[in-house]
Amino acid sequence: MDQKYIDRYSTMSDGELIDRILAKPCDGYAADYLILEKYSPLLRRIYNETYDAQKHDYFEDCKSELKIYLLGKDLSWKKLAGIEHKECISSWLETTSRRFFISIKPKLIDIVTDSTSIDEEDPEKPKIQIPVNFDTLYDDQESMAVVIEAMATLTDNERFCFYMDVFKDYAHKDIAEMLRLKWEREGIKVKSNKKGVEYVTPDAGYVNVRIQRAKEKITKYYNKTYNIKITSWK
Repeated sequence: MDQKYIDRYSTMSDGELIDRILAKPCDGYAADYLILEKYSPLLRRIYNETYDAQKHDYFEDCKSELKIYLLGKDLSWKKLAGIEHKECISSWLETTSRRFFISIKPKLIDIVTDSTSIDEEDPEKPKIQIPVNFDTLYDDQESMAVVIEAMATLTDNERFCFYMDVFKDYAHKDIAEMLRLKWEREGIKVKSNKKGVEYVTPDAGYVNVRIQRAKEKITKYYNKTYNIKITSWK
């Protein structure tokens, strides 16, 4: 990227850059700077943790594919537009890029993703493939519908934490802060069972517990609906 563009955009915050990307017409240079320059070190770390960097060198391909993915088929940058807290983009981008890099890994290095084959007792029924981690559980419309139905069984806090983690890709500490602000705005106070502590202040640990409970409930609902066992979560 030309140094004059790097100098121009380096003084802008993430929120300002995203606003320029989402503007009509889109500022393509702002997108290149944000994804390919500013957060390149973060993406390199995620790449090194996801791929065997000594054996494969697909980092530039991954960055280019990520930009196309974020742009979207309708060229609207809808995924960036869906970020509610634009200054939290580093944690959002870390989670999103990690999942995306893993998803395109088979295409880049020709490996087969894991799946579990289930043989029904009825020989008339074909063998089916089910995902062994939740990241692929809601890839098809039918599974997504079941997940949404199952979310109705969650408490408000479980649903909020689960939604912001799985569907919005926020880090647990950021979800905790959003939950704290939500409680403050709505005048909600949650009592703690621990002696000496009257009310809970949500933190990353609190969020993680609610997400795990949500996953257990949704897994149970999913297993009951399809009469198959999914026991592994990523």
